[in-house]
Amino acid sequence: MVEIQVHENREAREKALRSIANTGFLNVWEGAVRSGKTVSALIAFCIYVTRSPETTFLLSGRTIATIEKNCIMEEYGILNLIPQATYHKVGESRAVTFEARQDGKVVHKTISVVGAADIRAYMTIRGNTYAGWFADEINMHDKRFVEEAFNRTIKSSDRKHFHTLNPDNPN
Repeated sequence: MVEIQVHENREAREKALRSIANTGFLNVWEGAVRSGKTVSALIAFCIYVTRSPETTFLLSGRTIATIEKNCIMEEYGILNLIPQATYHKVGESRAVTFEARQDGKVVHKTISVVGAADIRAYMTIRGNTYAGWFADEINMHDKRFVEEAFNRTIKSSDRKHFHTLNPDNPN
């Protein structure tokens, strides 16, 4: 089993746990800037990925740089939530990988990391199959990419989507 590190502050921990308690097929976190939506969504996603019988997942954001900053490297990013995970950069390809124990077996898990800001982005995932998908600031993704990402998870027996929204200026 993979250990996931959760915030030591009781109030922050309880807020995150309430937000992830009942995840289903489509999970969307929205709220003000700095409200903890990305942290809560990442915790839910990491729990899902570590427990899922599936092995390949998708993580997208507006750009690779924003994904690295918001979801992978930060204090509550994937590399800290799943301490045994590693982040690989091979040319234009990016992935987070780790091994998990499930039913007495070691299972290799891969989370493909993709920028989704422009119309060409959907081509990077076309033809791939993913169990689930985390989309950081999905309202900043290209529409064609979003459609393709939903299509890429259709075959999964454990299909879940985790999305955060980037709030616009209320004025």
